[in-house]
Amino acid sequence: MYKTMQYKALRDFFRSGNKEQYSSEEIIAALCADGSLGKSTLYRQLSRMTEEGELRRFHEGKRVLYQYSHQHSGCDDHFHLKCRGCGRLIHLSCDHVAGLAEHIASAHGFTLDLRESVLYGLCEGCRKKEGVC
Repeated sequence: MYKTMQYKALRDFFRSGNKEQYSSEEIIAALCADGSLGKSTLYRQLSRMTEEGELRRFHEGKRVLYQYSHQHSGCDDHFHLKCRGCGRLIHLSCDHVAGLAEHIASAHGFTLDLRESVLYGLCEGCRKKEGVC
């Protein structure tokens, strides 16, 4: 991909950010405020970077969150857990889950793309707050 000025601005935003995930609204507020980057250009760049695997996209209700994939090496070999309570993303490296991926491949002929794997639920802290067993 040709690395445009807009691409570099977006990549640098994620690299220098202090959060793991950003909503499109937060990205727009940070990069479009001075008028140097338009919203439609930003959305095209987010889409392109997501398609190419440089960003991950998560849904949180109606909001869309983006994460820079180069911040976590090895994300293509484990599942991800997304807490619907606090929004935390947990990188799950577990032999049992790896066995599930192997089972799906051998028994069902389907290979999972673990970079795109996201299981939604509640983390332990949010379960305790909500009184869920």
